[in-house]
Amino acid sequence: MKTGSQTTVEPIGKYQFMTAIILFEIGSTPMFLLGRDAGQNAWMSMAVGAAAGFVVLLMCLSLQRLSGEQDWTEMLLRRLGKWAGGSLAMLYAILFAYESMRNVRDFGGMANGTILPQTPIWIVMLIISAIACYGVAKGINVLFRTIELFFPFVALSYFTIILFFIISDLPDSHRLRPMLDQGVGQVLGHALPELISFPFGQVFVFLLFWRYAKDPKQVVKVSMTAYGIVSLFLTAMSVLTLSILGPNVAKLVSYPFLEAVQLIHIADFLERLDIFVTLIIFLGLFVKLVVFYLASNAVLCRVAGLSWRAGAIILGPLIFAASFLEPNQTFHIWLGLKVQVKYAWIYQALVPLLLLALTMLAIRKTGHVRPKEEV
Repeated sequence: MKTGSQTTVEPIGKYQFMTAIILFEIGSTPMFLLGRDAGQNAWMSMAVGAAAGFVVLLMCLSLQRLSGEQDWTEMLLRRLGKWAGGSLAMLYAILFAYESMRNVRDFGGMANGTILPQTPIWIVMLIISAIACYGVAKGINVLFRTIELFFPFVALSYFTIILFFIISDLPDSHRLRPMLDQGVGQVLGHALPELISFPFGQVFVFLLFWRYAKDPKQVVKVSMTAYGIVSLFLTAMSVLTLSILGPNVAKLVSYPFLEAVQLIHIADFLERLDIFVTLIIFLGLFVKLVVFYLASNAVLCRVAGLSWRAGAIILGPLIFAASFLEPNQTFHIWLGLKVQVKYAWIYQALVPLLLLALTMLAIRKTGHVRPKEEV
């Protein structure tokens, strides 16, 4: 395996990291009622998934702290060797590209089903893929600054929607009852491992970026704060959606949150906010798309010895082409929310856990982490 160095990256500030983690973790998650099979207890499954994901976050932060300025690719190369580590790293590059592809397909499917029903889906996906490719080619700093600019708009928009829900008197706590009617097992069964895999365990991807923090001492605090905000927000959105639609209706519709927003009517003139919400979701999808794209490119460039721009240009068409492998949107959603989530925890949590164990053993044996020059 040929190894190469990445392009120079300016230090990333703590606010940029916080906004990136928040928007990345939120993504399109509010649009779906995750754990909906748990009925009115779906919000509890979300809370359990968040708690389990927090353990994954702590594990990843511990691995980063022990590994110093290494990123995930360098950790694999140093602990597993040039060939085994490099091969596994390339597998991660493919997995990250696959995750990016899923968001391209989500973008196209959602646009085609909401605001652009007459536009061929491939045109939407081509445009968003080209924008993402251009952004990734510009580098990590450009995209992290762009995400920072998105954050105030997204935060204000969600706050406004929640306020409109309350003003419209849509939430009804009776729809959340009875609680735990089938016991704790039902909640746990629909939370683990699915809600670790999506969305909470996906925070693992920041092992590719934490090394660039302007103040490494702030990484733990910033990441945990951002994760806490995301956990509370997503759990609250689950509570709102369930309390507005009820568990029976929420199970039947493709996008429960969008269905809830369509019920907002204020003073006989403020309505049809679903288009506005769709635009917010698009921003979340774009953030998740480019972060996975960035991660895939970072691994590819490091292992294959490519320049940053060359890697981005190679990956872009591949991600776009792969988005057509799934025959339709129904299959795409089934594959992501029913199949992939059962196994994604393996590369998000299990492999990092094994690497953490190897790192701790190496530190105990040598008394320090091996310097970067050894590889």
